[in-house]
Amino acid sequence: MNKKKNEIKSFQEFNLDDRLISSCERLNFEKPTKIQKKVIPIGLEGKDILIQAPTGSGKTASYLLPIINQILTYQKRNENFQTSKIKENIFHPFSVILVPTRELCEQVNKQIAELSYYCRKVLSSLHLAADVSLETQRIRLIAQKPDIIISTPNRLVAHLKANIIDLKNSLKILVIDEADLVLSFGYSEDIRFIVDNIPNICQNFLVSATLTQDVETLKQLLLHDPIICSVNETNIKSFMNQLGIKCEEKDKYLLIYVLIRLNQIQRKALIFTNSIDHSFKLKLFLERFSISSVVLNPELPQNSRTNILENFNKGSFEILIANDTEISNKKIEAINIDEEIKNEIKNENENENENENSLSKIDTIYENYLNLENQNQKSKLNIDSEFGVSRGIDFKNVKTVINFDFPLNIKDYIHRIGRTARAGQRGTAISFITSKNESLFFQIKNFSNQKFNKNNHQIFLIWFLSSRKIALKHDLHLQPQHIKPHLKNVPDYLLTGSEKEKSKINSQNFHKNKRIRNLIFQKEITKRLEKDPLKTF
Repeated sequence: MNKKKNEIKSFQEFNLDDRLISSCERLNFEKPTKIQKKVIPIGLEGKDILIQAPTGSGKTASYLLPIINQILTYQKRNENFQTSKIKENIFHPFSVILVPTRELCEQVNKQIAELSYYCRKVLSSLHLAADVSLETQRIRLIAQKPDIIISTPNRLVAHLKANIIDLKNSLKILVIDEADLVLSFGYSEDIRFIVDNIPNICQNFLVSATLTQDVETLKQLLLHDPIICSVNETNIKSFMNQLGIKCEEKDKYLLIYVLIRLNQIQRKALIFTNSIDHSFKLKLFLERFSISSVVLNPELPQNSRTNILENFNKGSFEILIANDTEISNKKIEAINIDEEIKNEIKNENENENENENSLSKIDTIYENYLNLENQNQKSKLNIDSEFGVSRGIDFKNVKTVINFDFPLNIKDYIHRIGRTARAGQRGTAISFITSKNESLFFQIKNFSNQKFNKNNHQIFLIWFLSSRKIALKHDLHLQPQHIKPHLKNVPDYLLTGSEKEKSKINSQNFHKNKRIRNLIFQKEITKRLEKDPLKTF
């Protein structure tokens, strides 16, 4: 390719199949992102690639487009391509994509369907995340003969050990997406088993948002003379406004109510908690004030979780409460990152007393982390170990992320706020900071070199928390009760002058629209009566 990669301005310049270019136009992909400009040309050449880029940068499409293009090219050159996939009742896939969670399996599968829209009759994919038996999956594989398989590592290992899938003689492309999260979920042994069962000549993609020591080890194990493609994270996150609100634990419910009810945040909103109990307690609290929300948690069946995600992306509801159970899923490297913060504190702080105080606060966070992990182990019977929310899942058009419970480490914070301000869009991340996690917040602030806007929200906080009239009884036991209609709206005497004007305008518009609706309804009834043969004489 004569042009430099950075000068590429359209997908036509990649020399992709015409059907793929048409699919990109159908999806309104106007121009490739920075990571796509780097990855796609190298991927088409068949080289091993290490992709490092933050969420929302277009990583998934950057490896899917070369894979689909290679499959289409391979089909033209090999007439027996479809029949060669089945040998002795064992399926031999062309390409495999490994992801850490079931939700990501379905998401990647849908994106493949979108990118291959104009070649869907000759190319197909199948994810192995469905709750079906291995033999049922064998029947599906043999019947559909998919070109691309998407799976979690342990699910693929189960198929390999059951002789349903064989990789050694057919695999041409292997992708490990969200590699850092795959390893943190405890899939290290599964990954090693899979690597031992792939052919020596195979193109490999290793995709990760962060480059940890485990990812570096996996790179040495899997990739051969890889080309590293990375983008600067600061450029992508420039559209995000991060806010920190210092408050007491008991005041968080009051704050979330005020932010939502007085429209201080843009919707759609994604609210993160650290436990399932907190998620449902928050949902019940909001329901008492006629604020509808939906809880997404790992105890729900897979189909229910998928339905919730689809409806949230469609805009059927605007507030989604998610608990970040990845905290309790063997995230040892998260502790390692925080250990690095400890070392930074030791090196940077000259005052020993301040240093000891900071370290003691972080030690307190570690103790809370271990206590939370022990509690989660007791209630883990109904939790899906392949569930994940804050990483990878493509929440569409999320304008605001709220850390109702502050994350326990930098890694979780980065990936939570990564659900907004995706692909050049603007977004806001709001964090409630209590005394327990204040030190970690300041370390995150220094670590990420981000400017946290506090001025407006300090005034906002003083105004609301100093008002006795809006003190809410959020410390009561939340039980299903009759929702009182008068709690749906905020009384005028609690609003400022500007808010009163907005409320008055909205009220006038509502009553005006109500009169119009009543007139339309009366006209429809009159027409029906006129057409009714029993009423014409």
